[in-house]
Amino acid sequence: MPPSNRLWGMQAVEVYTSTTSVRAGEAISFHVSVADASLAEPVHLAVYRSNQFDYGPENPFGRIAADIYASDYRSMLSVDAEEQPVHEVNLAAQAYPVPADAGRSGCGWPAADAWQVPDDLPPGVHLAEVTYGGDRSYALFVVRPLTAAAATTILCQLSSATHQAYNPWSGSCFYGPPICDTQVSQVSFARPCQLWDFLLYEQPIVSWLEQHYPVEFCTSIDVHADANLLNPYQLLISCGHDEYWSAAMRDRVDAFAIAGGNVLILSGNTAFRPVEFDAELTTMTLSAGTWNDLGRPESATTGVRFSAGRWSQPLPPVGFTVRRPRHWVFAGTGLQAGDQFGHDEGVIGYETDAAPYDDATGFPLATGADGTSLGYAVLATADLTEAPQQWMDQPGHATLGYLRHGAGIVMAAATTGWGQGLLDDAGHVPAVTANMVDRLRHPTPVTNGALYALTAAGDLTFYRDHNQDGTGDITGGTVVGTGWDDVERLVGGGDGVLYAVTRDGALRMARDPNADGTGPVTLGQVISPSGWKQLLAVFGGDPGQLFAVTPDGNLVSYQVSDGHGGPTIDDGRVVGQGGWDQFRLLTAGGGGVIYGVDGAGNLALVQRDPLTGTAQASAARVIGHAEWATANMLVGTRHGNLYVINEDGQLLWYQIDSGSGSGDVGPGQVVGRSGWNTFTALATG
Repeated sequence: MPPSNRLWGMQAVEVYTSTTSVRAGEAISFHVSVADASLAEPVHLAVYRSNQFDYGPENPFGRIAADIYASDYRSMLSVDAEEQPVHEVNLAAQAYPVPADAGRSGCGWPAADAWQVPDDLPPGVHLAEVTYGGDRSYALFVVRPLTAAAATTILCQLSSATHQAYNPWSGSCFYGPPICDTQVSQVSFARPCQLWDFLLYEQPIVSWLEQHYPVEFCTSIDVHADANLLNPYQLLISCGHDEYWSAAMRDRVDAFAIAGGNVLILSGNTAFRPVEFDAELTTMTLSAGTWNDLGRPESATTGVRFSAGRWSQPLPPVGFTVRRPRHWVFAGTGLQAGDQFGHDEGVIGYETDAAPYDDATGFPLATGADGTSLGYAVLATADLTEAPQQWMDQPGHATLGYLRHGAGIVMAAATTGWGQGLLDDAGHVPAVTANMVDRLRHPTPVTNGALYALTAAGDLTFYRDHNQDGTGDITGGTVVGTGWDDVERLVGGGDGVLYAVTRDGALRMARDPNADGTGPVTLGQVISPSGWKQLLAVFGGDPGQLFAVTPDGNLVSYQVSDGHGGPTIDDGRVVGQGGWDQFRLLTAGGGGVIYGVDGAGNLALVQRDPLTGTAQASAARVIGHAEWATANMLVGTRHGNLYVINEDGQLLWYQIDSGSGSGDVGPGQVVGRSGWNTFTALATG
């Protein structure tokens, strides 16, 4: 776009708002100026929700990215005649000058209208449309609720800071030609702002979310300014091209995730550049070239780094290639390993991010390069390095994946084009998005990754799987208990509880209150004096629950209570009639699922009835056909993942597709290289 592009100078009518967001019940001002006030008509101001607009048929990702700003979105926007504005007023036309430094310091136009937003106006994204003499202009803002609705766990953040960083109106922004005449390090929000970044990258996501979920919205400035903003929510969604973040934004999002909130990034080039805002939140200053220049790469917050972008060629139709089809992200989509999705819609957009990964085994594992976490789970990838894709300006990769950040999950579909896949609300992209939102809008409990292994000499050894995703090498065990040589079976009860069956047939309970390898863990008191040695299998279920298989093949469920007088166990009840003796190994996963390895070496899944708690062995579904014959020990986690010790002494980790029993489970990822067959028992913490 040539610096003299007339679109981003003063038009026939222009408007900006006093703030990028406003709470219901508070006031927002509209600042309006015209180029020629001599027309015998007023300026018409009307406020609509953004989803009341039609955005036209143009697909910007079919064009050369360098000229995205060259055409005028004003001519694309329209509102059907039957749509009613939420606010409407006629204003006297006034012409005000545009200061020479408007890009840095703002226009300073007086307020033409101050709207008291009704207390009961539903929250959402809004556009103010001003019309004068047949010409139109627009300003974007968000209405936030007075208090977050109890049923709303989702907050979606618009990237208002990025809108202004690229805003060429009045000639200066954070970029030089061809976007702006002059490159500056400070920009003002008190000036009209182009809406291309919103229309291209965010509105498709905003519209899709509003169709399917109770959702509230904010701007990036709100996250910066309000230390308590995120508290009522479980899921924060960053959408579009969310490039510019302040230190306060990162600190608050980090704290939100660490405390158990989840973050879903449907954006590319996210948190790449650092900014700060003045106290009045009217100007934004660039702090450095990138966050990495300040020693705090964006991956420390998002899990991914800016990897490829700035295309000077039309974007080719490349999508994401599925790498872990059994993951819950792809549940119900029918996608298989190697399938590509989102290519027809153009989800690989103008800029992308990635977690660097090693692809040597065909199962991508994060490498930890560029400040990313070794624990990052790469679920889908897009290779943007080779012809015929012709990502010539900055070839790289894009990834879809996630990591645990404290108690929460940070997941990234790391591309500016993700919203393009939601425009028609059909196909794989909406299905994958729904899987992500459905899971992350609720708390996602995390296990501590503790493993307890028992040696023949009676040493209880603590290990931790720090990554819990099939990566790494679990070594460096710490002895946390001695004198356990009388134990024949070891069962994990969750929350630091261990159950032990001793040679005399007694059941004892122990507790590791630290679950961090510091110990000591002593073999606890007897909670059932006899009869446990004759059982064919004993394994843990939910906290406070034990399962056992009797010699006649029945499955019995026991409840353990830990009262003031110490732990007690009930008499048990039969929850599975016969057939359980066909399994030589048994364990429980989360959500009422039991896994077993039968005599033929198959892995089978049995789902307990949620109403009765019963689980019939006859309903077992085979979900694994290979490797399982060599399994010597099998333990599960509450999240359905499995650890196996095989006959070669390796510890393997398996990822299960949410207990659905689909596909052929495998391959196992080696997380312990050797020596694990020297242990006599294994349990998860």
